[in-house]
Amino acid sequence: MSSSSVASQDARRARLQQLAAEWGIHQPSPVIPPLPAPVARTQQDDLEAEELLKRRRLSSSSGMERHSHGSLRRAFGSSKKTWEASEIFEALDNHIANRGSPGVADALIEKLKSAGGNINVLNVKSKTSIISRRRSLESLERSRVLQKAIENRQADMVALLVQYADEIALDNSLSYALRTTDPVMVQLLLARGAKASQTDDAKNAFAELCAMGGYSDIVGLVLQSEGRPPPDWLSMCMVSAAKKGCLPTVLWLSRAAADGEYSKGEALKTAIEQCRVDIALAILTGAKPPISGGQAVTESFIQLFQKDTINPNEKLVLAEALLCAGASGDPVSAALVVACEAGFFDMVNLLLYYGASVDYQDASVIKSAIARGHTGLVMSMLNEHTPLSPVYASQCVESIPKNLLPEDRHTILSILLRKGAKGNPLSEALIDAVKASDLQSVQLLLTPHFAVGQTVSRQGSQSSRVSVAYISHDVASVDYKDGLALMIAVQMGNVAMVRQLLTGRPSTHTLDRVFPLIHHLPDPVRCHMAECLVPAGVSQSCISAVLQAAIEEQPPRRNEALIGLLLQNNADVDFNAGASILSAVVNQDLPLLETLLQSRPSIPTINGALLKAMELGDRLIRYQIIMRLLRARMGPIQPSAELAQAFIQLLSTKPVDSHLVALFLDHGVIDANYEQGLPVARSEERRVGE
Repeated sequence: MSSSSVASQDARRARLQQLAAEWGIHQPSPVIPPLPAPVARTQQDDLEAEELLKRRRLSSSSGMERHSHGSLRRAFGSSKKTWEASEIFEALDNHIANRGSPGVADALIEKLKSAGGNINVLNVKSKTSIISRRRSLESLERSRVLQKAIENRQADMVALLVQYADEIALDNSLSYALRTTDPVMVQLLLARGAKASQTDDAKNAFAELCAMGGYSDIVGLVLQSEGRPPPDWLSMCMVSAAKKGCLPTVLWLSRAAADGEYSKGEALKTAIEQCRVDIALAILTGAKPPISGGQAVTESFIQLFQKDTINPNEKLVLAEALLCAGASGDPVSAALVVACEAGFFDMVNLLLYYGASVDYQDASVIKSAIARGHTGLVMSMLNEHTPLSPVYASQCVESIPKNLLPEDRHTILSILLRKGAKGNPLSEALIDAVKASDLQSVQLLLTPHFAVGQTVSRQGSQSSRVSVAYISHDVASVDYKDGLALMIAVQMGNVAMVRQLLTGRPSTHTLDRVFPLIHHLPDPVRCHMAECLVPAGVSQSCISAVLQAAIEEQPPRRNEALIGLLLQNNADVDFNAGASILSAVVNQDLPLLETLLQSRPSIPTINGALLKAMELGDRLIRYQIIMRLLRARMGPIQPSAELAQAFIQLLSTKPVDSHLVALFLDHGVIDANYEQGLPVARSEERRVGE
């Protein structure tokens, strides 16, 4: 499901109705059972009624009359033309019990009415006391004949009798009709005004039908009537119908006055337990659905995500239905955790659309997905409309696995940077990306913005152009942990990575710590690495120290190209008292010395080198080195006591190196006045001696 924002309340209600329609949940159609045609009484029915009464009177004659001769003749030949109401009532009752015809019953009813009788009550005249009569009336069975007709399932007979039944008789007979499970019987009574709400027996019979299931037509008839049971009774019945799994019955009840919140939403919870999407939707879209966001909806939502056996598609629909019904808050966010653990992407998207918070439990759901390398899931959860606290975004960076594929690392980092990730976690991620040789992620972490293309329409024209906008974000620090990321890249000899890290502008302190590590790299890489690092801001002292170390290496390990590079980049040959030049002198390395002297060392450095050169035993090499040192001086070399002493020592050595003596004298290096002209005196003595 795509979304631009969390669904509004109106959108939720509309979506709930749409879901119900998709599952066939509609307003039930009115129940109209076929009723029997009206009774058409004939003359023959009247004759049979009269004969029935005669036979009834004859059979009821006393035993004493029966032993008399001619008693039958007297009974049938009597001139008595009237019948007592009790006789007619009993005859009618017996006729109905024997499944007699409605026409004869109609004739008997007419006679009963003429005799002042009532088919609803057996009104027997007697000479008992007033108290006895009252007790008798209180115990009379009302609607006896109607109930018998109902029990016999004589629809045409019931249709006749209900025309004469009073309100009490109709109400008392309704339970009998309900228990026949015959909608025609029920409708005949309801149409005459029978009310299920008036007797406990009728309400119980109605509840039994709801609990049995399969009798939604009768349930519908009762609910269509004016005398349906009270709302609390209907609510109880809806629970029973839900337990039975009878959708049509639940549908009728939910559209009546059944309360979805009844008994803490037991009906809805039952539907969830049985995985009945249709019944749940019927309850949620009823006339009195559970309170939006109330206890019933919330607990049902929690219950749904505790069930592992439900079909995923049905679970998705039930979840959306409950979300539309108002499920919200921590239960929804907790469900997001469950859905993520199961890799249920559709559910994840659904929950996010309806407001599940990824910040829940310190964004544990995001951290877990990242830690497991579920990049697709992270992308689903952290779309552009999903809010995530920058604090949690930073913490989520720490969950990125160190062995994650570069493309996945880049994707997750991009998402988290857009959500505001910052601080040391980014620098830690930088170190991990360097270790993984993930150049793209390193570039991402050091580039302070995202480039976003925007289409801009030209005013007054149908054409458009694409412009680039920039969205800023925090970056990692190359100086973090004394430049550990840069240090690792140098040690790995990854020149491309070093170049990328240098875009983060590391401090001189970091560069100075890292630069000496190039000594451990192979020759070709050392030069490339130095070419990257030196211009980035390595201090002159560090460059000079590295130069000294490079000089001290002996061929073939010595890297002349590196030395030249360092010298070209302002390496100080005077560093550490000219140690690099002294090293070249000691090692009698004329090419190296010539290279170093091109950087024009200071007079003190040359003086020190001259002293060191005087100690060399090879006269030719010594002469070449000293000659080069003297030529490299910047201006006249100031005489010094050390040089004078060295010169005196030179003159004392046999045989005297006359060429070297001449070289010194020609360049004015020796102070002739040292020790009262001792150098001159020794020089003269050596000349005379020769």
